Amino acid sequence: MIERDGELTCTSGNMGLSQVMRSMLTDYCVSEPLPQAARSTEVRWGGSWRCPLDGAAMSSSDTALPMCPECDRILASRILYQLIEIHPHR
Repeated sequence: MIERDGELTCTSGNMGLSQVMRSMLTDYCVSEPLPQAARSTEVRWGGSWRCPLDGAAMSSSDTALPMCPECDRILASRILYQLIEIHPHR
């Protein structure tokens, strides 16, 4: 991601981020990794994900939230929802 004209932009997805999404990702990047028990979900998010902090490919399955193998952070469902519904990538 880069900042372009005051807007945080995902270059690979070709989309700008809202201030709310920017705030969520900033919190994600400065927070401590979540405990492993927080990985389960009933929603099937699908797709392929990259860690907003270090760009590593995140591992996931149908029943788990994406997890970064490098920093052990998990993308919370509220972030996934924002990225899918409010910030569609190309």
